[in-house]
Amino acid sequence: MEKNIHYALDKNIDYVSGIDTLETLLKKVCQEKEYTFIYVSIGSKWNEAVYQIKDNYGKTHMRRTNSHLQMLPNFLKDKTEKILILCMDDFQDSNHRMNNFSIVQREITDDMDFIFYDGNKIKEFINVVVKTIQIPPDQFMIVNYIRFLRPNDFEYSVEESIPDNIDRMLQSTMYKDCFYQWFGYQPNLYNIIYKYNNYRELFRFSDIIFGLNKVLGIETLDLQNLHDVYEFYKTQTHYLYFETFLKNTVDISSYFSKKTKICLSLMESLENE
Repeated sequence: MEKNIHYALDKNIDYVSGIDTLETLLKKVCQEKEYTFIYVSIGSKWNEAVYQIKDNYGKTHMRRTNSHLQMLPNFLKDKTEKILILCMDDFQDSNHRMNNFSIVQREITDDMDFIFYDGNKIKEFINVVVKTIQIPPDQFMIVNYIRFLRPNDFEYSVEESIPDNIDRMLQSTMYKDCFYQWFGYQPNLYNIIYKYNNYRELFRFSDIIFGLNKVLGIETLDLQNLHDVYEFYKTQTHYLYFETFLKNTVDISSYFSKKTKICLSLMESLENE
C-alpha cells in the first residue's frame, strides 16, 4: 500500500505519495487558486541527461533528453494565468526525486503550482484528477510519456496498453479529447505529442515519417522549420493527410500563447505565423 506523504519542496512545488493525500491536496488547491489551466503528465520524470540516436548512415548522435519539456512544456511558460501542473511517476529514488525537483524549480514561473505525485496506479490517479478538477476541456490536458527507447516484449506490451486504457477511462467524460500521447523516440517527432482520440485519422504515417526524414534528416520538427516542411508536403499527391496530422499534433518545445486554450495544434501555429 502506498504511504500517504505530503511535503512542500518549495513555495509552489509539492511532493505527494498516496492517492488519498493527492485527492485532499487537489481539492484544497483547486478551491483556493481557481486555476485557468491544468496540465497533467504521466511518466515524464528525468532519468538521464542524454540518449543516443542513429542517422540513416549509421552514425551515432547524442541528444539531450526532453524530460524538462515533458514535465513543463514551453507552451505553458508564456502564459500569465494561474496554472496547475501534475506529474505522475515513480519518484522512490531520492536522487532522481531531487534532480527532478531542481529541474522544475529552474523552469517554473510564479503563476504555476507543481505537484509531483509518486505512484504507479494510473487508473486511480486519473479518476481522482477528473473528479476533483472543474475546468473547461480547452484548458486541460493529460499527456502520456511512457515510452521505451529499445523496448523488450514486456515493455512493448506496456507502452501499447497504457494509452488505450487511459483513453477508455476518459471517453465517458468531457475530457475525452484532452488526452495526448507522445510519439516517443522517433527522431523528427521527439518533441511532438498527438491527440489520442483522433489517432485513427493519422493515416499514411509511413509517408509522413519518410517526408520528415527527407526534409529534416534527424532534426526535430518545430515551429522554426514547420513552414518549410509544410511546403514540401504541398508538392506531394494528396497532401491533405499531412494537414490532418498537423491538426492533431502539438509541439511541447515551442512557445505560443492563446488565452482561451492550453495549447495550439501545429496547424493552428502555422496559421498564426
